[in-house]
Amino acid sequence: WGPAVGAAGSGSIDLEHANVAYASTGVSANTSGSMTLVDDAFSGVPSSGAVSMWLPNAPKVEGNSVVFDPSASLSEPAYRIYSEALDPGLLTGNTSSGPGINAMQIGGSIGANGTLASQAIPWVIGEFSTYPYSNTTYYCKPVIVPSGQTLTIASGAVIKGKGSGGCDTSTTDPSDSFIDVEGSLDAVGTSGSPITFTSINDNSVGGTTGSGAPNAGEWGPAVGAAGSGSIDLEHAKLSYASSALNFSAGSALLSAVAISHSGTAIDDTGGTISFRGSLIDDSYGVRACDWGSESCTVDAAYSYWGSSEGAFPKGAASLACGAVTTSPYLPSESGETSAEGSVFGSSNCDESPTPSQELTSAEQAYGEHLASEEIRCGEGFEEACKVIKQTEECLNAATTLAQES
Repeated sequence: WGPAVGAAGSGSIDLEHANVAYASTGVSANTSGSMTLVDDAFSGVPSSGAVSMWLPNAPKVEGNSVVFDPSASLSEPAYRIYSEALDPGLLTGNTSSGPGINAMQIGGSIGANGTLASQAIPWVIGEFSTYPYSNTTYYCKPVIVPSGQTLTIASGAVIKGKGSGGCDTSTTDPSDSFIDVEGSLDAVGTSGSPITFTSINDNSVGGTTGSGAPNAGEWGPAVGAAGSGSIDLEHAKLSYASSALNFSAGSALLSAVAISHSGTAIDDTGGTISFRGSLIDDSYGVRACDWGSESCTVDAAYSYWGSSEGAFPKGAASLACGAVTTSPYLPSESGETSAEGSVFGSSNCDESPTPSQELTSAEQAYGEHLASEEIRCGEGFEEACKVIKQTEECLNAATTLAQES
């Protein structure tokens, strides 16, 4: 039977301390009105989940429980909430159990500073199949952190991505990150309780929510910054994303961050990033703007690149290109020692010359020219001897200037 309780137009729902059993949907809402669900119990819930909301305002969904029917399968999360003014502090203390997807899916725009808590069930972001669209049409709806807002993620929180191809607020061919930061993201875990971003098919953390066999790069891009977005991500794990961290602008401090099984670990086309962590089993490590560009740089020194040879393993493809500092690097995941390498070791992604390559070319040209003049000087050409002296004086002056600066 059901849906049990529904709202449309400007209708509002305030449902508290209620028991809702064996409904096709417990609460279904596509309304501009207010929405409050507190301490409700939904049982005998089918595979499609108990709560589905599509709202312009912030719902209050706290302390509710969902128990899936024994016949349920892994179809949709227990709670699906899209809001253009999400308040994470009003989405706490909810639980779910049984054979369905025990999770709370959210999408939309953060409307109030708040914290995604570490709760009994994981958060899901990404692909929606809910109002106002039909259940056979899928749209990826990101969590947007607008300029001026701060989203905090608590240590130990688990966020799972559903769907691939990126997210957008209006199209079915999206390109933005699943968490799109234009304000501030403050996600600081601890070594004993890291924050986890992974695929919905990863059942090793946050319970059984998918196939249990996630593939590299199957969701995302996971987290990105645009505009003046600022990201502080510490003691976090990001796995199985097409791009774990995607920057078109902004800045990021990434410390003790482990990225694995991604298509590209860090893709930077416009941000300033400091990364300390590990990159393991990623198809590619770090891409940035060309050397000499001031628009984007990545400092990824003192990081582990998956082998003892750093970002440029012998006999294998490079793991970094563009303005990426990769040295010193950690030759082991324990991070006890570091190994040196070239500061400009990474080539430009478009294969144009790097400062190191330009310096090598200049040194070669200088050596060839000097050798030619030395031969002429030895043959008695006084002009060649003067050129040699002048060249050496210029080189000494340039060296002194560089040392003083």
